[in-house]
Amino acid sequence: MIKLRSILKETLEDKAENVTNEENVTEEVNAKSLGITDDLGKFFIVTRPDKDSVKEDILDECDIISFATRIKGGLNFEEIVGVYKQKSDASREATQLLKNFQSELNELENEMEEYRKHKSDLDGKRKAAIDRIKKMKGE
Repeated sequence: MIKLRSILKETLEDKAENVTNEENVTEEVNAKSLGITDDLGKFFIVTRPDKDSVKEDILDECDIISFATRIKGGLNFEEIVGVYKQKSDASREATQLLKNFQSELNELENEMEEYRKHKSDLDGKRKAAIDRIKKMKGE
């Protein structure tokens, strides 16, 4: 197992080095392109959305090598919501995540608008109270 891990690591590092050294590389790094037998096959990962995300941003098809490459490239495990064998399951999850995220954004916007309204009311009352105190003091 350790030998396989080191061979995989060396292969990925060599492939990554070749990719960074070539200008116009269009070959995707995957198990097939590396000549590695992959019994796991393709799977789908769903990551956490942000405010600009669309479904294609958070749903990604991978094999074990392309997944390792994404992790090596900066994908954090904390960003991954789920790993699915079926694209339909991953697609449903991605759609639900985007819907929930948008709902939370809308709720937050409504709460912020309410906060601003109350803050404005309080600022008006504060100014009126200060003016009354100044008037009472004779200023």
